[in-house]
Amino acid sequence: SLETLRWIAVDATDEVAGRLALERLLTIAPFDLEAVRMRLDLLVRERRVAEARRDYAEWRARYLATVGTDPPEVWGIVPLAV
Repeated sequence: SLETLRWIAVDATDEVAGRLALERLLTIAPFDLEAVRMRLDLLVRERRVAEARRDYAEWRARYLATVGTDPPEVWGIVPLAV
């Protein structure tokens, strides 16, 4: 279930398992706002800010194309440096 994947992504002691659960969750539910935020935060923690910004811009474009309206803010301002 989505909640199980979310729980694993948040609480996994194994970083790889958590990342895989998060990626699976986003595959199943690409517009799950909390999962999107978790992925972007993970990228920033890993000092992959440019990738996070790119992912966020691509996600917003997919949301707009699919839903037909601007997405809700899920992330806020991206730090310039971490």
